[in-house]
Amino acid sequence: MPYLSSTINSAKKQTYKNFEHIFIVSSSTDNTENYLKKIKYNKKKLFFYNKGNLYNCINYGIKRSVGEIIFLLHSDDILNDKNILQTVSKEFKKNIDLVYGNINICRRNNINKIIRKWTSNVIKNNMFMPANLPPHTGLFIKKNVFNIVGDYNTAYRISSDFDFLIKVFINNKLQTKFINKAIVIMRSGGISSKFKYTYNRISEDFKILRKYYPTYFIVIYLAKLFNKFTQLLK
Repeated sequence: MPYLSSTINSAKKQTYKNFEHIFIVSSSTDNTENYLKKIKYNKKKLFFYNKGNLYNCINYGIKRSVGEIIFLLHSDDILNDKNILQTVSKEFKKNIDLVYGNINICRRNNINKIIRKWTSNVIKNNMFMPANLPPHTGLFIKKNVFNIVGDYNTAYRISSDFDFLIKVFINNKLQTKFINKAIVIMRSGGISSKFKYTYNRISEDFKILRKYYPTYFIVIYLAKLFNKFTQLLK
């Protein structure tokens, strides 16, 4: 709250209607629970989960889903236009395992004020792949891929999505498709962007990079920062 209604409306407006919308409520104190119980929304599936961190909740939601394709729409983000799900569904008819695109990051209180454009590209599995990963919130992935690469690692509080993306894109057997389109408008101000969590985020990023790239992890991290800086300049 108070942005959850915009998130839901962006899903309601989709021209593609064959989806379920799962909500995982965990330790919320801002009236989210009451709001979700009261709204009339025939796609709504509401679950309560109060164990562990954000990624425990995500893993739980994925397991409760019945759909073939998983997409994470965070509670203060919105789908960029009404045809996003329709566009993506067409790509999955081509034997694709995951589809990803771009996102626009806006000021928290003004979705029309874009402060960063996270533009992705075709990902190649090489040493600098982790520095060029697509935005996690712009990723659609077949549910059976989780059986191949595993769930989100709940040992990480902030950077488990970074770890998950590396696991996905180092797997050369998965068929990926990039669409050069903004999937989501993401409000700034998430936990990973807060200054007080900076040390935790950097520490987790280092642990993840050292796990996959023990020799070059510092170089890759610096390349990752440079890419972010160029996005801000754009």
